[in-house]
Amino acid sequence: MSGAVVVLVLSGPAQKILSSFKHSQIVVHLMLISVSFPAVVLVFFGGLMNLINFQLVDLTNVYNTIFFLDPQSDGSIPLNSQFLLMGYGSLYIVQNFGMLLLTILLPFFARILTHLIVRISRGRFSRFTNWRSRAEKWLKYGFWVSFFDETYLFLLICSFLNLGYYFQWKRYGEGINSLIALVSVILLLIFPIFVTIFYSKSTN
Repeated sequence: MSGAVVVLVLSGPAQKILSSFKHSQIVVHLMLISVSFPAVVLVFFGGLMNLINFQLVDLTNVYNTIFFLDPQSDGSIPLNSQFLLMGYGSLYIVQNFGMLLLTILLPFFARILTHLIVRISRGRFSRFTNWRSRAEKWLKYGFWVSFFDETYLFLLICSFLNLGYYFQWKRYGEGINSLIALVSVILLLIFPIFVTIFYSKSTN
């Protein structure tokens, strides 16, 4: 059932909304260019940026606790004031990810829940088994393609901020951040090639 909810939420009309968000990201990120904009404009587009990337709750303190990050370190400082207003309040990739990091874990939670529901029902309801197979197939392929496609620019900037300006391995949290940034950049560079090959084969 949880897989069904995920499929319903991230398909149909919701998918149209996400697609519009993807195009809006390009416009919003233009505010990062080092040009003098009125403060009201930056505040407005900063709020729009948080909405587009679903940054509805500030999880900075949570990530600082989990990854033992020092709020006073250079990694917790934004690159400049424009990046701060546009939602990139840190050089740490996990802090900039915010709620998006929870979205990455969604497929794993959904698969566990669908598996538990099928086990509890003991196969008495065939629709649960069907939903599980459909959800697992979608979560293996459709979810990740949609996720990287809709958030590509945001993920790329988050990754390069950590990779280019604070690639540190001195402490546990810094090492985890650097590792995530490195893996993210590799996946983001591979993603366009994968999509091109995948869709070229599917159309043949």
